[in-house]
Amino acid sequence: MKNKSESEKESSFKNFRLLAEAKKGNIEEVQRLVREGADVNWSHSAALQAAIIHNHEEIAIFLVLNGAKNPLRPEVGSKKLYEFVKFYNKLKDL
Repeated sequence: MKNKSESEKESSFKNFRLLAEAKKGNIEEVQRLVREGADVNWSHSAALQAAIIHNHEEIAIFLVLNGAKNPLRPEVGSKKLYEFVKFYNKLKDL
């Protein structure tokens, strides 16, 4: 059985990997990591920010559909993705 610090380390590693794979545009790895419990809102939705800044639309949409919140301003990354995330989050709140 894993102790708490081992679980925390494993969780942090998954979250760092999620960020790295989102930045690289590796949708398959992003999907796997989310299925395995990576936190899509870790570090102010860092993976979503990376996907938007690097124009990885499919990853950004996947992360939003899996609960990522959008902390970005429209002048950062793709305005189209920013608007999509903003619109989608409004729909979820209805």
